[in-house]
Amino acid sequence: MKSLTLNQRGFGFLTLLLVLVVIGAVTVIGLKVAKDHNAPLAVNNSAPSLSVPAKLQTKSDVQKAAAALDAIPVSSGVNPNQLNSDLNSLL
Repeated sequence: MKSLTLNQRGFGFLTLLLVLVVIGAVTVIGLKVAKDHNAPLAVNNSAPSLSVPAKLQTKSDVQKAAAALDAIPVSSGVNPNQLNSDLNSLL
């Protein structure tokens, strides 16, 4: 009996082509993620910038820190009770 042999010459090339396409897609996606990861974050400059000491050592430092906190606008949508419970749950 004769065995039937099909021409399978092109399958190796198609496999290589498929692997190259997958590697290319992963590379493009990886570069896009890396580019987005290194992009600078948007900074909200609406709040006035006040100098606040890194370490509070004197009454003057505490007053400067309090003034800086008071100068920052608070969103009207903030629920103080919910904020307190959220902060307490973190502790």
